[in-house]
Amino acid sequence: TRKIYCEWVLGGGRLVLLGGNNAFGNGRMNGTFIEKVLPCAITGGMKESVPPQPLGDGADCVAYYLHPAKLRQGATVLLGTADAPILCGWKIGKGYCFVFNGTVLGASPEEARAFWNASGWPEILAKALKTEF
Repeated sequence: TRKIYCEWVLGGGRLVLLGGNNAFGNGRMNGTFIEKVLPCAITGGMKESVPPQPLGDGADCVAYYLHPAKLRQGATVLLGTADAPILCGWKIGKGYCFVFNGTVLGASPEEARAFWNASGWPEILAKALKTEF
């Protein structure tokens, strides 16, 4: 299945991969076909972000758990920073691949709103995913 996704992206498809308990480092993606199209290198399994990682780009929200990653040359950070990309993407072959390194895990105290509870989250994500590189 991963080879099919890789070929689809290289042929002109648009793929969005989301973090979670069984994704990226936890999902044993290193060394697979799909790893070739990722805009970032996953450098480990999911970890708690202490303090919670602000998403940036005007987003008044945070991620509590992230998959550590290193941006690949030619990729663009859409949320987060080059040292800690939360959402990144790139054009590869004829297609596009986006990676969201955050997860929907963690408690949301009042002082730090979880991204999935932020009112502007759907618009922020939609804008980022329409990006053409």
